[in-house]
Amino acid sequence: MNETATPAEAAAPAEAAAPGAAQPAEAPLSAASTPPAAAPAAPAAPRVAIVGAGPAGCYTAQFLRKRWPDASIVIYDRHDAPYGLIRYGVAPDHLGTKAIAKQFDRLFARDRVQFVGATDIGTTITLEQLQAEFDVVVLATGLWADRVIDSFQTDASAPVPSGVYGSGRLTRLINGHPAESTEGLHIGRRTVIVGNGNVAADLVRLMLTSAEVLASHGVTADVIAALTAGPLEHIDVVGRSPAGLRNSTSP
Repeated sequence: MNETATPAEAAAPAEAAAPGAAQPAEAPLSAASTPPAAAPAAPAAPRVAIVGAGPAGCYTAQFLRKRWPDASIVIYDRHDAPYGLIRYGVAPDHLGTKAIAKQFDRLFARDRVQFVGATDIGTTITLEQLQAEFDVVVLATGLWADRVIDSFQTDASAPVPSGVYGSGRLTRLINGHPAESTEGLHIGRRTVIVGNGNVAADLVRLMLTSAEVLASHGVTADVIAALTAGPLEHIDVVGRSPAGLRNSTSP
């Protein structure tokens, strides 16, 4: 087959007749009738490569395992451990959300999905090599870098101004991401957070959490020291929407 698909394309269900639906009647055979052609042999179970072991990649693997019970499914990731955003992007005190990883554990323990870590597609192996080896290649790499804010950084290739940190870097750092370090990180006495969504709320909460509680959630000592060195005394949250904005239909 040799095709590259997005998770949505890879997960498109095949059309099937509803159970009990009437089937079209076959034309009766006659002396002049041509015998129907033999049905083509069922294709072999496909070999599927999924690039990215975060939630998108794992949910795709779950669906494809149900669709193709005998398929060979391999998930590649550039990190040693799977689960991407769940492992490195969710606040460490959101234990319920992080527990989703338990259902993904069954992919590798029970559902015969293979995980291959420390593999950077484009460096370790090429996309063309995957396409040659597998019938289907799914790209589920997700968001791997913070978005550039024009007013802070006019050129995407320019260095980020000193003292400006992406929320992704901070959440990855707090979660022990292997590619992040506290080098150059300084949280002063007064900090502004641009954005007032759920990630901003998580950062406000974590930055005001005591060192003892952070340590109980597995945050390393060097990260705790960087977050509390200020010491932080005041946080301003700046967002486009009012803090008390509610749905117009709400009472």
